[in-house]
Amino acid sequence: MIDKAWRAVTPLTIHSCFKTSGFPSPNLVDVDDTLTEFNAEPSLCEAFSEQDLTFDDYVLVDTNIAVWGALSDAEIVALDHNNTESDEDESELTPVTLSEAKVSLKKLHNFSLQNHVVAVILQASFVLEKSIDKVRLNALKQKKITDFFDKKD
Repeated sequence: MIDKAWRAVTPLTIHSCFKTSGFPSPNLVDVDDTLTEFNAEPSLCEAFSEQDLTFDDYVLVDTNIAVWGALSDAEIVALDHNNTESDEDESELTPVTLSEAKVSLKKLHNFSLQNHVVAVILQASFVLEKSIDKVRLNALKQKKITDFFDKKD
């Protein structure tokens, strides 16, 4: 679904979004003005040299800041339990029989023909049909010669 939505976005849509947000068109950007604005800002090196801060102090400035919390055993188990439940929901797929797959593929093929879909899509449906037939043939079991004789008790 996300892939379909992303493919529906055109370059014109993206251009319009940037234009509405206030970004100028690439043709209207004046490079000289941009460089002048950049050079007008004080450099970080100058601002850094004005402070009495050594490089080691700069590197170690955030060593005492807690960036994670310690979880209790109960919280860890609860997190693991929540992850297990979400995995179970995602992995449950309804089994599809070969006949259902063939019927669905036939419907898609008919839809493609009725709506004049590109030839590449029709070729893809033929590839899918071949793979379904291959699965069906692999599922068949060869009969034994004894299966053709009547068994007398």
